[in-house]
Amino acid sequence: MIGYRGASRYIREPDIFKLEVEAIKAVRREFKNLYVMVPFVRTASELKGVKQLLAEHGLIRGDDFKLWMMVEVPSNVIILDRFIDVGIDGISIGSNDLTQLVLGIDRDSEALAETFDERNEAVMAAIQTAVTVAKRRGITASICGQAPSVYPEVTEKLVEWGITSVSVSPDMIDRTRGDHRECRSKAWARSEGLTRSADSGLSTGSRRTLPSGNGGNASARSGTGNRCVHAAAVECARGLAPGTEKARRRRTAPESLRGTHFYEPGPRQARGPVTGAH
Repeated sequence: MIGYRGASRYIREPDIFKLEVEAIKAVRREFKNLYVMVPFVRTASELKGVKQLLAEHGLIRGDDFKLWMMVEVPSNVIILDRFIDVGIDGISIGSNDLTQLVLGIDRDSEALAETFDERNEAVMAAIQTAVTVAKRRGITASICGQAPSVYPEVTEKLVEWGITSVSVSPDMIDRTRGDHRECRSKAWARSEGLTRSADSGLSTGSRRTLPSGNGGNASARSGTGNRCVHAAAVECARGLAPGTEKARRRRTAPESLRGTHFYEPGPRQARGPVTGAH
């Protein structure tokens, strides 16, 4: 589970990695929105090495080719800024691997199965750090693994922290959408209370702002300083109540228009990003 796989294997076995890259390039000839996500990256130098190998085979990060990195090793969380400095477009948190490595528990261990829990405070703190650092650095943050499918409270926290997208098992899509809408409604309710509070305390020269960009925080500025609510409320603050047809269309809008979202590719789109073989 934590052995010879991921980025370190790509670097040590470039001939085998070349086969994977050639397969990706073959698919990209028809589906240009197929991108790459690098799994199990232990060090920033490993990420740099994989980027170099991809570039040698013609896959260079740019407007038409995005590169993501899995966050599943504690080092990814602890020095995430250094990984981002190498040059990536986003991260995807692998909650299963991150949990087993933070807690030191083999996720297949029957003896410790009860202790393996993504909701553990150390694991949740790691996830929060990853999401908030990604948001601060202006890259996307998604999550894969069992947690969002099984625990609605985890989904609520992810939305609160600023997750860009959530990956769930097919049988849990409808329920997770409902959880997502509920989280957005709660955020809107909180923002309404904040707006009223800010309005009542506005002084000369103070102002309230709602961004017109791609899902930044809605903020209320008063004489007592800045207070912010998460971007999940912005859609409602612009006059779109959660669950309306316009709101649903926004959740399947192009990437440049998406904030917190569920995005389902159309019939002629490949599902990206993809990871290489572990």
